[in-house]
Amino acid sequence: MHASSTKKIGKYVIMRTLGSGGSCKVKLGLDTSTGKKVAVKIMNDDLDEKSQELILAEVQNMSKLQH
Repeated sequence: MHASSTKKIGKYVIMRTLGSGGSCKVKLGLDTSTGKKVAVKIMNDDLDEKSQELILAEVQNMSKLQH
C-alpha cells in the first residue's frame, strides 16, 4: 500500500478487505498503538437503527473473546 493510498480510522491503519456482507465490510487493520493486526468492522451508511443495535451488540460480545 502506498503512503498516498493509506486509509486511517482512528488509531487503525486499514490494510485490506477481509470480507463483506449485507450490512458491513470487515477490513484488516493495524492498531498503531500496539502494532497488532485487528479486524475492523465498518457498517454501511444506510442501516436502520435496529440493525445498527444488533451489530453493536455483536461487536461488544466479540470484544470479550480472548484469541
